[in-house]
Amino acid sequence: MLGQNTHRALAQLAQKYGPIMSLRLGQVPTIVVSSAQAAKLFLKQHDAVFANRPRLLAWDHIGYGAKDVAFTPHGEYWRRMRKMCTLHLLSVPKVAEFEGLRRAEIEWAVRRLAEARDAVDVGERMGKFFFFLTPKEGLY
Repeated sequence: MLGQNTHRALAQLAQKYGPIMSLRLGQVPTIVVSSAQAAKLFLKQHDAVFANRPRLLAWDHIGYGAKDVAFTPHGEYWRRMRKMCTLHLLSVPKVAEFEGLRRAEIEWAVRRLAEARDAVDVGERMGKFFFFLTPKEGLY
């Protein structure tokens, strides 16, 4: 239904049905908001109601039972996790502490791309690089 030009398909639906629509994308009920006024209403006044993502089985495996900050439902636990990440992982001193490691990983990835003998899908390679954060030789 949506195809490659999802934004255009949703714009056409919005012209027909209005700026707020409810769709089912696969098994996931989805609300589409396509006007600035409606988006402001959703994001400013009702943000907590719409903050959660649908619970997917894969998240239980990827996100330690949906307990990490990216997959846990919005609520008190999520707020504590976000605060802990902000204070202990993403503080300026902590980010600066790992600059050397980040630089080494980027140099490694660029070197691997430069050594490739065939055409390289850079998007795929960089996707793997960022997914695994500390890539190992066998990934590429």
